[in-house]
Amino acid sequence: EEPYFAVHPVSRVAAYTLIFYVLLLQLAVLNVVTGIFCNNAIESVAKDREIAAMTQLTDAKTHWDHAQAIFDEVDIDLSGDITISELEAKLEDEKLRAFFEGIDVDTRDMWTLFSLMDTDKSGTLNSEEFLFGCIHYRGNARAIHVAKIKEEQKIARSLLNDLRMQLDKLQEQVQGVG
Repeated sequence: EEPYFAVHPVSRVAAYTLIFYVLLLQLAVLNVVTGIFCNNAIESVAKDREIAAMTQLTDAKTHWDHAQAIFDEVDIDLSGDITISELEAKLEDEKLRAFFEGIDVDTRDMWTLFSLMDTDKSGTLNSEEFLFGCIHYRGNARAIHVAKIKEEQKIARSLLNDLRMQLDKLQEQVQGVG
């Protein structure tokens, strides 16, 4: 207020210019403070992304190690492969059910899960099939159902191709006779 009253008797324009200058200066200071705040927020978000990525990698490693321990525990005969009977026998174990519930896999349809994990259709799961299956089918129950539908669709497509080839052969035979 003192500078205003000191300049006001000299010139009203100078007094209003002084007020405008002070307001502009305050706006500039607020702009700098806002810029610093925004910059800190952006850096914080970048660090959060890095932390989230590291957490996700750590969680994946922990999940992988836990799945390997479960595989070793289910492999009763130490053959390096799991059969459906070994898996179903171990489903009575609270630890195995808790593992599957922890990755949101429904244990009531273990046969479907087993057949989906058994990519080479050998009737057994090696550790790689089990571990990748646990990672691939983790999530809510819909993931396993979608995978089941895809698997059934592949089988149906294969059967339709076989049927088409048999019909083509039959058609050739009929044309050869006629």
